[in-house]
Amino acid sequence: MSQSEKEVKNQQLVWYTYNINWKLNSNWQLITDASERHFINPTAQHLWSIRANFKRVINNNWDFGFGGSLFMRKLNDPYKTNPLTVPELRPHIEFNNSQKIGFGILNSRYRIEARLYQNTNDGALSDGYYFNSFRFRYLLGWTFPIIKNKNKTEELVFVKIQDEIMINAGSKIVQNTFDQNRIYFALNYKISNKFSVETGYINSFQQQPTGDDFFNRNILRLTIFQNID
Repeated sequence: MSQSEKEVKNQQLVWYTYNINWKLNSNWQLITDASERHFINPTAQHLWSIRANFKRVINNNWDFGFGGSLFMRKLNDPYKTNPLTVPELRPHIEFNNSQKIGFGILNSRYRIEARLYQNTNDGALSDGYYFNSFRFRYLLGWTFPIIKNKNKTEELVFVKIQDEIMINAGSKIVQNTFDQNRIYFALNYKISNKFSVETGYINSFQQQPTGDDFFNRNILRLTIFQNID
């Protein structure tokens, strides 16, 4: 393959996520989630993760968040076999803005995360972590209702449209300053004030460290949201 050629690998995945929003008081909330992601055709685990994010209200439109994640990544390619699962830690900070636009809500998220991987030696995990890179993420989304209850007093079904771009930075980043872009379309059904379910589609286009290889991923995402006051 010449240097000018680009290889794009198409993959299909399913993501399952359970998200809990803990309202601590009028200004603070803790958002946690656990996620399982796997490939289909062929079936193989991609990763599982857990995340915690504390959010503090700044004013009616802005809030500030901080927290971290643990990712246990198994494979990036379901056709390859690698028994080693390498832990990744991702501490982050973020700012979120929400604005009412027409009959919907326009959301923006600005997040910076550090990516730290556990050390390996001769194909096995060893003690300690090393810093790999920073990643800058910007998400723009629009959420609007389409179905109300029979009394027309409460919205039950919402549409979500989002686009997120991710940029890498750090001394180890040479060929893939652009990390990926994710486009998301979803329907969210509000079961009650405490629970809602969401089904959506993600297209993720991601550049690999070589700079010449890309993953084009078609993802079905299934999420349960729970609110705890």
